[in-house]
Amino acid sequence: YRLTELIAETSKFPTTAYEQCCCLAAFLYHHKHFRPFCFLSGLQGVLLAKLEQALLKTDLETCWGDDIELLLWILVTAAAVEDVTKVWFVDLLKRTRKAFIPMPGLNRMKYILRRFLWNERTSSPDCDKVYNEILGSRPRNGVYDTKVDLKPKFKVFEIV
Repeated sequence: YRLTELIAETSKFPTTAYEQCCCLAAFLYHHKHFRPFCFLSGLQGVLLAKLEQALLKTDLETCWGDDIELLLWILVTAAAVEDVTKVWFVDLLKRTRKAFIPMPGLNRMKYILRRFLWNERTSSPDCDKVYNEILGSRPRNGVYDTKVDLKPKFKVFEIV
């Protein structure tokens, strides 16, 4: 609850799509992990739709270039929610993951995501589930086509 208050205090009306994405993802995370009885609520559907629109307003290469790991967290947070937009977020997550050199496996993704909002008990199973969906799904065209071309340019070193 305090996290949501802090977001509201620092940015009553997020002015950029980048700020909107961060605020919406944090609020979605809060709603999903700290309000378990509201898991499949209409509010989550609204948040996901707004997050999708905010992401479409950002130029993923210039806007997220230095914050590609934050974008990874935002997309995993959104893809962990069962909703009709899930396919869109999973597809964009697959494309974003390809921007890392080398592409992060499950352990590396968890290592990256732990630097953001993370609760091992609830976030780790979500990450496992989303990662398996990334590996098992095929890219879709049509309604969920993001028309995003992220060029691999972000070097991420594996910790052994």
